[in-house]
Amino acid sequence: MKTANEWLEYCAEQMIRNDLFFGHGTENAHDEAAWMVLHVLGAPMDGSFDQWDRLLDENESMALERLLGKRINERIPLAYLTGEARFCGLDFIVTSDVLIPRSPLAELIPERFSPWLTVRPGGRILDMCTGGACIAIAMSVHTVSYTHL
Repeated sequence: MKTANEWLEYCAEQMIRNDLFFGHGTENAHDEAAWMVLHVLGAPMDGSFDQWDRLLDENESMALERLLGKRINERIPLAYLTGEARFCGLDFIVTSDVLIPRSPLAELIPERFSPWLTVRPGGRILDMCTGGACIAIAMSVHTVSYTHL
């Protein structure tokens, strides 16, 4: 058996070795491997997991091997394999029928686009043709005092 940290390093190494593309929720193999391990463990994705020395049991190890195998062999983005994506600090359910939420706006939304814009109370935000409405939902969550279209 391997620890969560050993699995993280192994998965990252395998993804690099197999020249996978990142950019559907993560920017690199290490972050994607962490997401993969945390998903299998059912651990939170908020950075609070601190049990990286924990040994994975046989079922967890097999689940991780299957997930890693599908990611490498079928080249399916991890969000589609797990059915989950994080955007702007929020969890979204995703399937291959929707776009994986990702946007440089995710860094601007919690700050209400400051210092570039001044979003005034009662203002309106239009999210049009941007995918699965994750931007509009994030805007609603992070700017609750505003009216949205």
